[in-house]
Amino acid sequence: MNNNSRFPRRERAFRDDSRRSSARYYEADADRDTMPRLVVSNERVRDPRISPRWFFDNMVVREENNPRDGAAVLLVDTRGRQVGSAIYNSHSKIRARLFSYECKQWTADYVREAVSNAVQRRLQYFRSDDSMRLIYADADFLPGVVADRLGNVIVIQLLTMAADMMVDVIVDELQTMLKPAGFVLQLGSPLREKEGLAVLPNRQIGEVAPKVWVQQDGFGLYADVIGGQKTGLFLDQRFNRRLLSQWASGRTVLDLFCHVGGWSMSALTQGAAHTVGVDSSADALEMARASAERNNYTPEQAEFIHSDAFDFLDKASDEKQYWDIIVTDPPAFAKNSHVLDSALRGYLSLNYRAMKQLSPGGLLVACSCSQAVREDVFEDCLMTGARNAKMQFQIVARGGQSPDHPILLGFDESRYLKCLVLRRLE
Repeated sequence: MNNNSRFPRRERAFRDDSRRSSARYYEADADRDTMPRLVVSNERVRDPRISPRWFFDNMVVREENNPRDGAAVLLVDTRGRQVGSAIYNSHSKIRARLFSYECKQWTADYVREAVSNAVQRRLQYFRSDDSMRLIYADADFLPGVVADRLGNVIVIQLLTMAADMMVDVIVDELQTMLKPAGFVLQLGSPLREKEGLAVLPNRQIGEVAPKVWVQQDGFGLYADVIGGQKTGLFLDQRFNRRLLSQWASGRTVLDLFCHVGGWSMSALTQGAAHTVGVDSSADALEMARASAERNNYTPEQAEFIHSDAFDFLDKASDEKQYWDIIVTDPPAFAKNSHVLDSALRGYLSLNYRAMKQLSPGGLLVACSCSQAVREDVFEDCLMTGARNAKMQFQIVARGGQSPDHPILLGFDESRYLKCLVLRRLE
């Protein structure tokens, strides 16, 4: 007797009827038969609603109807089932980037609407603040477009050919909605070369001061929107800094890879007794000191030191210097999976050194912005560091990207920032 026969067969909680009705859906799409298309490997196409959004050249079986660089193509699998619409570039290893599951053209009207929708989503939770990421590329269905509002300036990165071709539309819609004093178009990223685009000097539109004052969570920071790192300010750590603020009062804080002093200013705003910011960029430290002064903090309260973070920790060990809170927030150690092993050694070495300089009961705020490093792997690095330091730690909080850097469900490439708060046990 089959034991399973004693139990009634369970119905699936969720039934996917999208494929059953696909023929009717296709008949309704006027452009489907004439639109350029890419037939992609079935091995990479799962349920169309959660399919991968980047399709590399080795996933393309064939091209039909003469697709044009920077324009839309319809993606279908080898059985003719629709995957969605994507921007196409024959010069890129990423041959197609999905932007809709419907049959759509990449037009000025589409881009204008997508920009408007992205901005409106931000304004729902950042209405009183003038610094936020307005557009986060694929996660906002605008592949290759990144836009940050910093004070009265909007900084835009254009990283795909399709984005580059729509720059006037993007600028016009943002100007209409937000009325900034000016724009900076960042055209110098090496990622542009991979798209067959020219790497150019940054372009300014309107009135743009080289140093912009940006308000955030009760304090301000200067941002270099013309020659600074990335767009001039790292906005993704905003909610993680809020996490730390509940422990900052009366504590000493070491802010490693401090850039323009975001963690330090946040901690001081919440009553930290003393902060030390360390960075290898003299220009960033100049901005950090100017930010501290404008926030009315003295050099005795907010100290900034020009040094390599690893060298600084080694010297602190020799001099037996300890802090109540240490933040490790380095740039990405792993730009891609090919250098993952060396990146993990870097995270282990950095956080092991930091753990050794924590006061008993102190907190380590360990961050990684390497997309190639998964959170569980990063946590393993911290566990190994604690074991090597012969210390016990508790994870008391976890953080990630602030909500203006949304993670698109099913698209892991939009998830990159990890933040763990560890308490050293006495």
